[in-house]
Amino acid sequence: MKTLIVQNPTQKDIVDYKISEAKIDPDTGDALINTGTGLPAETGRTLEWSIKSGEELEFPAYVARYLKGVFVFLDVKEKTVPEEAVVGEVLGEPEVVVPDTSSGFMCTYCGKSFETKKGLGMHMGRSHAEELSEI
Repeated sequence: MKTLIVQNPTQKDIVDYKISEAKIDPDTGDALINTGTGLPAETGRTLEWSIKSGEELEFPAYVARYLKGVFVFLDVKEKTVPEEAVVGEVLGEPEVVVPDTSSGFMCTYCGKSFETKKGLGMHMGRSHAEELSEI
């Protein structure tokens, strides 16, 4: 999947902005385009994207372009490969990130943490209704 770097240079956080997930061409890594609408073909799932003030994060290219269209203050740039990096060279051990569950209730589907059980329930009903219907 092609990615772009998005930087939020403002004091404003963008939190849980919903964007429909696009189908990705396995050969090119680009989002597949619906020829009827000219928009990315959707998988039927909606994902939430966040970037806090001052952060610089890597997003799928179609998400980065969409966010830039809505939030014009965002800076979007190509991902650069360090000059000293050599193809096949290991740059270090991957960091394992474990979500902090000490402050409440964690969603078993996406790992998002909530302060109250009611908040978790509302999130699961909105964001994971399809998965819950299969139980």
